Amino acid sequence: MQKEILNCFESTINEFLHTISMFTQDQFNKVPFEGSWTAAEVSEHILKSITGMPKLLKSDAITVQRPPDEKVQTMRSIFLNFDTKMKSPDFIIPSDDIQQKEELFNELKTTVLEIKNVAESTELTKAYPDFPLPGMGELTGLEWINFVIYHVQRHNHQLSNIYEKLT
Repeated sequence: MQKEILNCFESTINEFLHTISMFTQDQFNKVPFEGSWTAAEVSEHILKSITGMPKLLKSDAITVQRPPDEKVQTMRSIFLNFDTKMKSPDFIIPSDDIQQKEELFNELKTTVLEIKNVAESTELTKAYPDFPLPGMGELTGLEWINFVIYHVQRHNHQLSNIYEKLT
């Protein structure tokens, strides 16, 4: 199960990075329509949301008395419901700064590689009590990786819509 989820993680991230690569530098920071984030802001949001993941997966974990993927379907149904508008926690809200596409792209690639390397050598069936996900509580490593997958899929959908509006 761990190998399959990490393959899904990698393909999801690669798809997201491919979508980013379609934007020109100018398009990357351009607001596509009123009330929307730019592609740069979506990318920065994802980077902020995954930056702490390697440290989290290296932190103290506890054995759970439930299936280690128990919360995955709930996360999937929440994040892949594109009709629902969500509010981000303050610490992952993107800045208003103009972003350099290549720089952000490379930071994402580096962070993703670090997550993958840590996850490959970690027992993902244990939970991480030091950082409960608001509304879901303690997540196992498997659930955290799935969280990243569904969160990135959601925002890849958003990026695709932004790209469509700009081209």
